[in-house]
Amino acid sequence: MRQPVRALLGLLLGVAAQAVGAEPAMTPVTGPGYALQLPAGWDLRRNATEVPLYARATAPGWEGVALAVNSQRLDDPASCLDGQTQRRLRALAEKATAFEQLEEHRLQLDGLPAYEYVLRYRLGERELSAYLLTVAGEGRWASALLSADPAHFELRRRELRQIVESLRPQRHDGPDYQPPKRS
Repeated sequence: MRQPVRALLGLLLGVAAQAVGAEPAMTPVTGPGYALQLPAGWDLRRNATEVPLYARATAPGWEGVALAVNSQRLDDPASCLDGQTQRRLRALAEKATAFEQLEEHRLQLDGLPAYEYVLRYRLGERELSAYLLTVAGEGRWASALLSADPAHFELRRRELRQIVESLRPQRHDGPDYQPPKRS
């Protein structure tokens, strides 16, 4: 009984903070080939899954919000960003059911070319809404998939967009991330 009450209280506090225009304090997060800003209260898992960063929001009002970040070398940012973006969309569509691309935006983030998509899809029994952002620069491309259940997505849409649009590729001369070997 305490968990549902806590979750409802957290959601209401989140709505109140959003209503008065309170901006969450942002913290820089960097990894091999990427940098972005996250609000406080995220559980970061680096190199534990198929991506260099997987994060889950843990702060009240942010339950169920998840982020996956990837980054790889990019030989020609002008021609390859389109291909990388389409590959990310196809890979997600293959894992999901009821995949819908609701919005598509071509952006310039600090002068870097980027694509931003708003998506809706199902993974198993979960219906999700998400932002997918891919951006090229510094000889790399980086992508962020930020997902939540549709109600939380709409409630936090402005903050979620702020998070994904903070993503920037960073120069990285070390080896690219390799997912853990499954035995």
